[in-house]
Formats: sequence, structure tokens, C-alpha cells
Amino acid sequence: PPAPDAPPAPLRLAMDLWPGYYPAVLADELGYLAEAGVQVRFSFPANTDSMIADFAAGHVDIIAVAMGDLINATHGRAAVQVFMVTDESAGGDAVLARQGVDLKGKGRLLLATNLGGFGELLMREFVQRSGLDPHRVAWINADAADVPRLLAAGDIDIGHTWEPYASEAEAAGAVRLFSSADTPGLIPDVLAAS
Repeated sequence: PPAPDAPPAPLRLAMDLWPGYYPAVLADELGYLAEAGVQVRFSFPANTDSMIADFAAGHVDIIAVAMGDLINATHGRAAVQVFMVTDESAGGDAVLARQGVDLKGKGRLLLATNLGGFGELLMREFVQRSGLDPHRVAWINADAADVPRLLAAGDIDIGHTWEPYASEAEAAGAVRLFSSADTPGLIPDVLAAS
């Protein structure tokens, strides 16, 4: 007799710590995915760049990221398809400054974000709208989770992060200068697969 078909391997879904993606976890916890015959193995890497690298290397089947981060994700994969827009950042992403930063001054400002993705897009929008001289700006690549520590240590002047890291930075004295509430439609969050 023929051998029975092996059950399909669980889908490997990696997501940033962002509330817009949590309905997938809830659907699994409530049994909706099992009812549909879908098994999912979730991972929550604390570093967006490593999550994108895992996706590009084929270690992850589905990735939950901001649309702008797919620019980086497509470098390692020939075909990436967005199959769901989960939400839009409407204030959860923030541009924060350490106390005492002078936006109108003449000195160099160190700006930190995850370069090449949606964070850089938001930061460039902030630079333009705030009237900062682009020649004053030096860009530093930093993960959103590291921004509160970098601001508190004085290693950067301004940084982009999201919740819960933005509130953590503000509790330590950082000042909110700009957010995704100022840029409607700029940062949609998506689920994508190869």
C-alpha cells in the first residue's frame, strides 16, 4: 500500500514586535489556523535586519514588515509578494531627540535609523519638513530597539523607533519631534512571502 502523505511542514512566520501583526498570533491561539489546516511556527527576532536576512536566505516563509523594508528583503529573493496589508502606522513610529538638541544650530547632527527601509524614509521626510540643512546630517544605521539606549548615552542626536521603544526613550528623557501621524499612508505594514 502507498505510504500516507506526510503532513505539511509548518509555515515559518517572522514578525517585528508591532501590534499590527498580533492578529496572526491570536488567530493561532484561538485555533482558527488549525481549523483551516494551517500550522505556523512564529518567531519574533529583536533585529529587523537579521529577520530580513533570514527571509532572504529562505529560513523564513512569511515575513511581517513595513512595506518600505521590502526593498531590503527583495535583494535576496527573486520574487516577493505582498499578500496582506495588516495596518498602517499612524503615530506608532516616532522621531525622537535627546534633550538639548538644537535643530536650528550649525553643528552636525547624528541621525539613526535602519537605513534602506521605511525608517530612513520617515527620517528623510522629517529632515525635509523640519527645514534641517541636509549637510548638517550624518546618518547612522541602527535598529529601532537600540535607539533608546543610543539616545540616552548621547551617541546619537535624533533617532527613529517605534512602540514600545519610543515610550521607553521618552521615559528616559527623549523628546518626540515627529511621528508617522504626520505622514498618513507613508508606512503600511504587510505580510509577504516568496
